[in-house]
Amino acid sequence: MRASQLNGCAFCLHMHVELVLKYDEAAYRLNLITVWKEAKHMFSEEEQVILELTEQMTLIHQQGLTENVYSKAVALFGEETTGQMMMSILAINSWNRLGIVLHWNPQI
Repeated sequence: MRASQLNGCAFCLHMHVELVLKYDEAAYRLNLITVWKEAKHMFSEEEQVILELTEQMTLIHQQGLTENVYSKAVALFGEETTGQMMMSILAINSWNRLGIVLHWNPQI
């Protein structure tokens, strides 16, 4: 969801929001994702690392993935799960770009 916000893909963001709400995630937490660094108390340590990993991998023009964030992810999740999360982030970034260039619009 965070990657779709950063990339500006309305189609993917709409899909993610519907899915997350289906599984009873609190709507107010969804609204705080864009400002998660200022609302850290609303997110677990694991969620914060995932959000930072997502931002650094999505906004590669800023600095790319730092060793610090990668190390935190591996410490919390292990190498295999961290690798799987990274592949998921790469995949959604690709879907975002495809949705944007093809002008996909959410069916609201």
